[in-house]
Amino acid sequence: ISAAFIVGWFVFHSLKHKMKSKRRVQLYILLVYVLLVFFYTVLARASSGSYQYELRPFWSYKLAGVFPDYKAEIIMNYIMFFPIGLLTPGVHSDKSKYGRTMIFAITFSILIESLQLFLTRGLFEVDDIIGNTLGAFLGMILAMSVRRLRLSRSKTRRITLRINRKHSLKFAISHNSLRIKLQNNQDSRRRSPENYH
Repeated sequence: ISAAFIVGWFVFHSLKHKMKSKRRVQLYILLVYVLLVFFYTVLARASSGSYQYELRPFWSYKLAGVFPDYKAEIIMNYIMFFPIGLLTPGVHSDKSKYGRTMIFAITFSILIESLQLFLTRGLFEVDDIIGNTLGAFLGMILAMSVRRLRLSRSKTRRITLRINRKHSLKFAISHNSLRIKLQNNQDSRRRSPENYH
């Protein structure tokens, strides 16, 4: 039922919003990855026959220095949700996409832990939710950095170099082009609205 709900949500989101082909492909990649995580953390596990939970925050972090298995599990929680934080912002086009990314990551992590508890297929851990959330956050930070880098490269810088009273050179510089225009200063003054008094 949970897997069907996840698939249904992604399909609904795809149909409700008019998405560009690139964003739609990214949505489907995210869907496949989310289903793989769900299968690995819930469906592929055998039932232990008992309800297990650990609600103390950072208890596994305290034991990580002594027991390598705990350290590996913590790192895996980070790595597992890193792609979710990286891919989810690209699915949304509005300004709240980063907030939605974190809400989705936290909700999905709580869903996994809750199913592990009620289906007796794992240990419900607050530390897992913390690790998943931080992993998604790191992935989102990388997505934000890449987006800002692309925006900075796409911006065009304009520089005006005055040669004399009559003429100026205008440069339009972007990451892949350079445009130069010779402008008559007197013509530009006549066309300026500031001179119409």
